[in-house]
Amino acid sequence: MVLGLLLSTHPLPAAAVTLLVAGLTAALGAATDDILWATASTAAGQASVGWSNDAIDARRDIEADRREK
Repeated sequence: MVLGLLLSTHPLPAAAVTLLVAGLTAALGAATDDILWATASTAAGQASVGWSNDAIDARRDIEADRREK
């Protein structure tokens, strides 16, 4: 179950976006706390987008026999 939740976040693209935000925030000279908040909120947002996308597409994935989803 936990692995399924992790995989449904689409971890590679989510990590790429999260790291990009962290790097840009740091490059702009933000304080450490601000970098952490920006990174955490981006990671949470990416996870929620992945989860909602998979939930919304679940019926179509079943109809298309997409077992990897």
